[in-house]
Amino acid sequence: MRSSQAQLTRLLFPAPHTERTRRPASKRSSLCHSPPQADRTPREPRKWDALVRVRLNLFTATTKATGWRSNKHGKKTRIYDKPRTPYQRVSGSGILTEAKAAELADLMAITNPADLTRGITTIQTQLIALAAAKTRALEASSTRAQIAEARTTLSRAS
Repeated sequence: MRSSQAQLTRLLFPAPHTERTRRPASKRSSLCHSPPQADRTPREPRKWDALVRVRLNLFTATTKATGWRSNKHGKKTRIYDKPRTPYQRVSGSGILTEAKAAELADLMAITNPADLTRGITTIQTQLIALAAAKTRALEASSTRAQIAEARTTLSRAS
């Protein structure tokens, strides 16, 4: 069981400077959830990103477009396959080695989706609380226009 926890930790927190993180942002997929740069982001968002990436790749089912067909009026419409998770797609494709397939199966067996969601929610709550203090400070320092000021004709449009 200890080796499974080590695998989960290694997959959740990969090395900060890999080929994947050095690619420009325009080349990264939005569904990839690659970990952010270690020197730019504090620890909590990195952990949150890792938890979201694992939940997305193991438990979020998506449909993929497989082709086109014509409806009864001749309009082209897309054909989609049945929803499957990325884990199901890669394990069913047959491209994995036996060792990697076993590693992913172990990861799937030890990962609890409810624990992932609780961890994500906890981190989000902490980040919202941290941001709320900064927001209150900004609101206190900024001034807003009074209603009487808004009714004066100072703009060129009026």
